[in-house]
Amino acid sequence: MQAVPVLAIAFVLYFRFDLRPMAYAIASIAGLTVLCGLCLPRAYRIIERIQSFLGRAVGLGITLVLLGVIFALCFIPGRLVLVLRRKDPLRRKSSGPHESLWIAHAGPSDPDRYKRQY
Repeated sequence: MQAVPVLAIAFVLYFRFDLRPMAYAIASIAGLTVLCGLCLPRAYRIIERIQSFLGRAVGLGITLVLLGVIFALCFIPGRLVLVLRRKDPLRRKSSGPHESLWIAHAGPSDPDRYKRQY
């Protein structure tokens, strides 16, 4: 089943982008995978382990890069804007050394609103 999408990629590379050597290499890998899966189960397990390791490594790399880029493009400029505007959404400043940072909140006006929440 894994060979079908790989062969589709080889097909696209061959006919759409005219990258014949790469298409041949990818189709050969797909054929080798199918052949090992049908005739050589031990070799297929080794191929599966290699594919699993490579997939995890690529996924981890992409995750770290994407999260780093998103953090750098979103959160750092957002924090800089808040610092420049002197805004603190968490209200972390304390008025005195023993004063609590607790924000007083009025209790619920009607306890019946908790009975049927959905």
